[in-house]
Amino acid sequence: MTVVQENRRSRRIQVQGDVDATGTPTFQASVVNLSRDGVCVEHAAKLEPGQVCELRFRIPPMSFSVRARVVWSSPHRQGGGTGRFRSGAEFVDVSEDARAAIDVIVARPPA
Repeated sequence: MTVVQENRRSRRIQVQGDVDATGTPTFQASVVNLSRDGVCVEHAAKLEPGQVCELRFRIPPMSFSVRARVVWSSPHRQGGGTGRFRSGAEFVDVSEDARAAIDVIVARPPA
């Protein structure tokens, strides 16, 4: 786990985990980094800013769900290839249980 230092509202932590999104659109993604306020994910198709979806996270040993709004989505080259995207989403509805799980994850010391 690595701490990403930037001018952000809250600290972002690089974590390994998966996300399933329901709503419009549905998609599967990998977590790139997570903060108290949002997430960056990598996935197969471009998302449109403003889309709201339910995200189901699996970041071992925890799983939790939040509603999030896509803020940005752009192509991401991995290993010189194309066809992948990274998107950032801000959390818009977080239950107390999900907030507790997120707080535990982002409080972990960097690896």
